[in-house]
Amino acid sequence: MSQPNKSGFTPTGYNVIVKMKTAEDKVGSIYVPDQHKERKQWAEMHGTVVALGELAFTIGHPGSSEMYQHKVSPKVGDTVLFGQYAGSKFKGLDNEDYQLLEDRQILGVSHD
Repeated sequence: MSQPNKSGFTPTGYNVIVKMKTAEDKVGSIYVPDQHKERKQWAEMHGTVVALGELAFTIGHPGSSEMYQHKVSPKVGDTVLFGQYAGSKFKGLDNEDYQLLEDRQILGVSHD
């Protein structure tokens, strides 16, 4: 079961909650022009895992002896990449932006 997180929600089943990265509109006291929209799109496609459903990144039937974990499975705190239109966006109870994704919608895990 997932540990409590600041979003105020617990994912079920194969779902994952990711805290969205934000692209800064300002660097110091200088505003970044709109031509840098690619940067914002990139920010909307990756984030930090804050909670995992109990079945996230498992293969097999729940309760089966043949159930096992994917070899590369993100953990809470990992940065992940996902498709631009994947999942559902929501505001957490902490007023931050989150994305609710199915585990199969996560395309990769950062190695930083």
